[in-house]
Amino acid sequence: MARSKVAADEKLYYSISEVARITNLEAYQALFDGVSGEKAIGEASPSYLVEPKAPVRIQRYIPKTKMIAMLRNPAERAYSHFLHLIKYLI
Repeated sequence: MARSKVAADEKLYYSISEVARITNLEAYQALFDGVSGEKAIGEASPSYLVEPKAPVRIQRYIPKTKMIAMLRNPAERAYSHFLHLIKYLI
């Protein structure tokens, strides 16, 4: 069975300069320290879908990357967002 590695922090915001916690390529690559022999590595950042500059930046820094977009049912996503707001903002 192929092994894979996903960065522990699923919301990296690497490509969004205004809210970036990862500000350079070296810091981003450090998230994957300790990776050896995995067939695939990756991370999950939903903001990449709405940030217009994300695809260009990803292509520039990681040209051979393969991106996978998994989309949720819009009604389920909206309800989940509502529950998140209730939990953390109210």
